[in-house]
Amino acid sequence: MDFKEIGAIALDTGTRVGLKILGAIVLWVVGRMLIGIVARMAHNALERRRVDTTLARWIGSVIVVALNIVLVIAILGVFGVETTTPAAAWRGAGSCPTSRRAPS
Repeated sequence: MDFKEIGAIALDTGTRVGLKILGAIVLWVVGRMLIGIVARMAHNALERRRVDTTLARWIGSVIVVALNIVLVIAILGVFGVETTTPAAAWRGAGSCPTSRRAPS
């Protein structure tokens, strides 16, 4: 291998990684903007319903944290990280197998 081939490989790899990083940054910025919009909409809806302020803040925090987790999993997907296992674990954490039992 000579320096020309090494340079071409480095340029190709750098371009691919750079585009992935740029895509992840764009996804992060757009995702954070959308999370802010959703949080404001939820806050306004809870305010219209006259929900207790503490409960409204807690619900808003839960929504923001959940959407940030989804955003991080999406960004990891941009880099090619296998995200089905964390997504399945997160999905499984929300379901309770005992709640699906038939009544006795």
